[in-house]
Amino acid sequence: MKTRLFFLLAIMLMLVNIMAQPLPMGSSYDRQQLESMIAMPGEFTPLPTADSSFWQDNVPESMRQAYIDEGNALLTATWDSIPQQLFAEYREKGNRNNYEKRLFQRRSQLAVLVMAEIMEHSGRFMPQIANGMRTINNETWWGVPAHYPTNHPMRENQVVELFSSETACLMAWTLYMLRDEIEKTDKTLYQQTLDEINRRMLSPAASHAYDWKRRTSNWNPWICSNWLTCVLLCEANRTRQIDAIMQILVSMETFYNSYPEDGGCDEGPDYWDKAAGSFSECLMLIDKATDGKLTMRHDTKLANMASYIYRTYIGGGYYINFADAHPTVKPHTNILFNFAEYIGDDTMKRYAAYLGKRDSILVEPQKAFKASGNIPQLGRELIFLSRIQQYAAAAPQEPQQQNNWMPGHEVLINQADELLLAAKGGNNGENHNHNDVGNFIIYGNSQPLIIDLGVGAYNDKTFSSHRYEIENTRSAYHNVPIINGEEQQNGSSFGSRNALFNTNGSTTTLTMDIAKAYPTEARVKKWIRTYQQSSSQGITITDDYRLRKFLMPSQIVLICHGKPTLATPGTIRLKSNSGNYELHYDPSELTPDIEKITTLDTSTKNSWKKASIYRILLTINSHAKKGMVTYSITGR
Repeated sequence: MKTRLFFLLAIMLMLVNIMAQPLPMGSSYDRQQLESMIAMPGEFTPLPTADSSFWQDNVPESMRQAYIDEGNALLTATWDSIPQQLFAEYREKGNRNNYEKRLFQRRSQLAVLVMAEIMEHSGRFMPQIANGMRTINNETWWGVPAHYPTNHPMRENQVVELFSSETACLMAWTLYMLRDEIEKTDKTLYQQTLDEINRRMLSPAASHAYDWKRRTSNWNPWICSNWLTCVLLCEANRTRQIDAIMQILVSMETFYNSYPEDGGCDEGPDYWDKAAGSFSECLMLIDKATDGKLTMRHDTKLANMASYIYRTYIGGGYYINFADAHPTVKPHTNILFNFAEYIGDDTMKRYAAYLGKRDSILVEPQKAFKASGNIPQLGRELIFLSRIQQYAAAAPQEPQQQNNWMPGHEVLINQADELLLAAKGGNNGENHNHNDVGNFIIYGNSQPLIIDLGVGAYNDKTFSSHRYEIENTRSAYHNVPIINGEEQQNGSSFGSRNALFNTNGSTTTLTMDIAKAYPTEARVKKWIRTYQQSSSQGITITDDYRLRKFLMPSQIVLICHGKPTLATPGTIRLKSNSGNYELHYDPSELTPDIEKITTLDTSTKNSWKKASIYRILLTINSHAKKGMVTYSITGR
């Protein structure tokens, strides 16, 4: 079935000379037209370079000085070698952090020094910048061990992955912004770095059929945004430039078409920055490189992809953290505002201003810059600073949660009075999947009550066949049933059926059959889970089930933030600093057991500010093959 983009393309081919056209993607686009629109090699000028007075004239002096001060602290920094045994630790011990920390530190130092030089433009930072560039150029490979096929990198195998591409992008922006300064400092360094970008990024990316080119996850736009930057800033050959852009458009099309019309991201809000955010960078680069002739500024689905980040915002810094996401995501102000400017989303601009005020962007911008990724995002920051006057004029406003039903991945977000319910269906083959079909979370006055643990620290199990041995991804540690002793199974065939959303006045209802999320060993025919929320009745969950055979009592799992207390049979008080809340159930139907979860990793504990996390197991008392149990959460 042809996508809307292909339809828009057909219109464009008939109306080539009409001003700004919708961005077509993939092999459907006519090469000659693309050649006629894309800036020639060496002619792409997305921003003023460091020798322009633009930065001194437009960025407030106090902000410029903050970047400069951060650079001053690195004038005597060293560029230590990274022991090769750290690279091997990932496969030998499952540790990816020791090598990554050292790798990211180098790139962070370089990005900070480059920013300081741009803001001051005195040449003071150039010797250290040159030291950093030479050090990085001398690395065998620019990526991280978790993304490399062997224990040690080899010069002849330049795999293009997330952080090798980010490194190339950082180097490309450095060359663009500081070309004259680099050549004055070291006559050979500019060309040497350009050659390394070609050898490590441009050539392998163009010539290898990497699987990320076909992925529907963040890897696709994340790498494509870095690749496209290098193509536009560093590729000198017109044929190779257009060839690469054609490939990038095909990959972008794959990513865009995988998204539902509602713009929902199945990877969760933690990856929005590198998924929809990086996709927007690709679009902005193409828009700029064609002088606005190819654009998606007014695309409805793109607007929905953008707004996902604030539609999943709960309040108090918390987000709906399904999939590999933390409960307290920290979206980066620079990409939020850049994206908002591109599509004209005023709510998103105010949200960016709100986050910027929280993080003192106009006073201490260097702190947010350093935290804008494992490798500080130099290009994003410079584009943001080029719009700093518009940003400063935006009125800060925390987004107010609005009720949303996103049918693409079957995610409901519903606020009624002080209680927020978020529930999901979908399937267990989603990007960054957790086995969590039928899962839900509940917040009271923007504070957690019933939670999703979220993502833990990545290790050698995280993206392996052992992924679902980790508590954070297992259904036994999500708010779903354990049926006949069986947990949910991973895979796209294990999902919900017949999801039905309805709102009637002040009552919102979501119903779905989650039986197919379980393996045959669960012996379950139907498990109809219904969520109902109203201002007067709170939140009620009903599990109506049909088993093929009773093997052992099934259990309802509830993960709680803080220690729940059994008040009376049928009432459990939920711990919260934001109000008084209770879980109600029929003790003739359900028997509770409350246990503290003591095995969570440090990353998960820190996500929840080291609060105690408990699991309630509501055991279904009936041994019948069919039945219905109901439980509810209310204020008191």
